[in-house]
Amino acid sequence: MQAGRVQVAGPDPERPQVRLPSDFALRELLAAPPDSLGVLALMQEWGLLVEPDGDGSFGLGAARRRLWELQALGRHTLAWRAGDTAGERDAWTHVAQPTLDQARERFSASLDAGLAGLRVHLQIGPPGDLTVATLDVAVAVQLAGYLDGSGPIPRCANLRCTEPFTVQRSTRRSTDSTPHLAGVRYCDRLCAKAQSERERRARRTSSLRTAPRGPAPR
Repeated sequence: MQAGRVQVAGPDPERPQVRLPSDFALRELLAAPPDSLGVLALMQEWGLLVEPDGDGSFGLGAARRRLWELQALGRHTLAWRAGDTAGERDAWTHVAQPTLDQARERFSASLDAGLAGLRVHLQIGPPGDLTVATLDVAVAVQLAGYLDGSGPIPRCANLRCTEPFTVQRSTRRSTDSTPHLAGVRYCDRLCAKAQSERERRARRTSSLRTAPRGPAPR
């Protein structure tokens, strides 16, 4: 590996493919540390953020910059859905000190750049080799989908989480059906269980403090 460059290995046939969560752009992406190790860990788990060059390698600096840009897109999307104009500007302060109009222009240009990599594929006949889009294209598609909605994107009601989410992640039942999403307060069942237990302990402590004392000894 050259300094600042990463060689891309071929796909591992022994490693099962993973499905990208439908709110990946608001959870895993925003949680990724934007340093070199964080970028490499994210791409090793989910896919490449940038297209490799002809020699099968890419610049680590370019991948980091793309992660910063995508995270700014995610923060801007959350702020826009919440009607938070200050948050829209703040989403880009890591690269500039923009006005609201400049922030929105940057958002539009960056999202358009991601969507430009979207490949529409029509295949007739037996399966063949497909060109796979990079991770940043999938993120751009998710973020564009979030713009078709109103009101703030919900955040987990677990006070130790509060992360944004669009579906509850559960192994017991489907997370994609609209009835299940209505009124959901927690990003997953573990957060719901942890918050419920925390509130149960708080109620128990409060009841012990307010319980009447027995008669004083004579």
